[in-house]
Amino acid sequence: MEQELTYTKESLQATVEELETSNEELQAANEELLASNEELQSSNEELQSVNEELHTVNAENQSRITELIDLTNDINNLLAISRVSVMIVDADLRIRKMSTGMADILGLQDSDNGAPLEIVSRTLDFPDAISMAKRVIKTKQEEETEVNNSRTSSRALIRMIPYRKENGLIQGLILTAVDISPKIVSAE
Repeated sequence: MEQELTYTKESLQATVEELETSNEELQAANEELLASNEELQSSNEELQSVNEELHTVNAENQSRITELIDLTNDINNLLAISRVSVMIVDADLRIRKMSTGMADILGLQDSDNGAPLEIVSRTLDFPDAISMAKRVIKTKQEEETEVNNSRTSSRALIRMIPYRKENGLIQGLILTAVDISPKIVSAE
């Protein structure tokens, strides 16, 4: 019986030691979980802050988009009513935008936006259009010339002006055309 008691004490002691070890492991795991929870809470706060910033940036972008739409509408309306025909050409000498009057003078369509400036030679007797455009961009000086429109047998004054961004860099040119054909007055 004494032997059983000793065995039971030893067994109980081993069980107590195992429980203490398990308890220490559980406490360490609990501390790790608490640290992870604190990190997650910190990350959550950072994400909420980033989310608020994104909402602010999104609201600013929406405001800018609305402003750009309004400006685009303004430009489109100005180009539509302008008596001066206008074409905006990028630095690669491709048509970015043109007024209806310019499209009429050159026999172009809206689908010609993006086309190379060489398309101007299709209707105007203007073989040096590209060299003039390159010169205007290079020298940053406007130039003008009179050309014939072979399609309508009319004359136009063509002016090329450097297209400047707000920082002053040249990003292409603005081409204007004014019909300067003599007007025939009927005798009535």
